[in-house]
Amino acid sequence: MMGTHLNKLGFIGWLGEQVGSRMGGLGTVAAFAALTGVYALTHYLFASGTAHTASMFAVFLGVGLALGLPGVPLTVFLGAIPTLMGRLTHYGNGPAPLYFGSGYVELGAWWRTGLALGAVHMAIWLVAGPIWWSVIGVW
Repeated sequence: MMGTHLNKLGFIGWLGEQVGSRMGGLGTVAAFAALTGVYALTHYLFASGTAHTASMFAVFLGVGLALGLPGVPLTVFLGAIPTLMGRLTHYGNGPAPLYFGSGYVELGAWWRTGLALGAVHMAIWLVAGPIWWSVIGVW
């Protein structure tokens, strides 16, 4: 629902324009890292990973392609990032609210740990991913 309203208000298109205009002067690797980082962080605007992906995937893929980023690695990376969303917030996937509501994890600890795990995963993916894609000829 929120994704639909953000789109109706023009926020999704506006965000795509803003992100694209600020990354125009970056090199391929820097633009790839920045674009996927912003895509991952925009999850905090959505209560659902499905809503985030449905609203933002095409926008960020379009921005990346317009910047000249390689399509296959970008598509794979944007498709993989939503797998982190359950770790990032206490509302990021189906089981997360159950753990949070049961009191197993405090809110601050969840967000700190989620941010740290997300940063580690992104760093691994942004370093190992392009190297592997170069080896197999995708990038």
